[in-house]
Amino acid sequence: DIDYAAAEILAFNSGRYVRFDQEKPVLKLYKFYYSNLWQGIILVADLLLLILPCIEDPPFFKNVHIAVVITLECISLTIMFIAFILSMYQQNRGILLKEAVYPYVFCVVFLLNVIDMITFYTLKLHGKSFVRWSRPLRVLYPFALQTGQNDYKIEKILRSIRFLYPTEFHLGTIRRIIRNILRTLPNIANVLFLFLLSILSFTLVGVGIIRKKGLRYPDGSLYFIDYFDTAWDLYVLTTTANNPDVMMPAFNESILYCLFFIGFLLVNLYLFMNLLLAVTFSNYKQHLQSLQKCRALFLRVLAALTI
Repeated sequence: DIDYAAAEILAFNSGRYVRFDQEKPVLKLYKFYYSNLWQGIILVADLLLLILPCIEDPPFFKNVHIAVVITLECISLTIMFIAFILSMYQQNRGILLKEAVYPYVFCVVFLLNVIDMITFYTLKLHGKSFVRWSRPLRVLYPFALQTGQNDYKIEKILRSIRFLYPTEFHLGTIRRIIRNILRTLPNIANVLFLFLLSILSFTLVGVGIIRKKGLRYPDGSLYFIDYFDTAWDLYVLTTTANNPDVMMPAFNESILYCLFFIGFLLVNLYLFMNLLLAVTFSNYKQHLQSLQKCRALFLRVLAALTI
């Protein structure tokens, strides 16, 4: 199909990786989506979301009416949602959702932002205060809108590094590495989930057997009392070099508690950490080889089309 081939050539020449849907007329939509006008609209909407905290409660500019804030946020989120739908429409969703993590990031961030916005303004209109906890998530929109399209905005951010390393720095290589890392994330999600589930399970057991002892750290803070604090302590025990500090209060109480910590370290440190490393390396290597094969094949097809 000429329309599909032309869109592929334009995307390749622009340094973008777009999984076009061959059954749709994607050329016009691709030109519109990456036109200066539409990209400018997306940029303005993104900037509005980032500067909205200046006029949101508690505001820096206190004379702005709440209706103005609601209108600006709704317009910005609507533009972001339309951009996401257009980007998804021009691509093969089956391949995209299998290979890329961006669509899931956008859906989660957008849903959390909408829930937070509705909750905030509902409570605000009833005279109650509420903290906008979704503000830090807004910085993810420029990346979440890529939906697997070769990190176009990341390329713009990294352009300045060329002047620091004009000979050694290869932006195309960095883009491929970042894209390959993002493709690897869904494959290691199962291991990460099991790792976190194991930590939470050991946390439940640890709190159950140590909480009644009323132990404290040397600085006076509570030891294995709060569930979330204990989960964080066990995570520190798995990942940092100063992990003996987490175990010492229990050891001072009874040497039998070493059985709990030995079991925890065997499962989480020596099993899950090594398993996570092996799965990450295997999937990263597999995706990298697949990417190199696809790139070589695409270059041969492009050379054949330009003859």
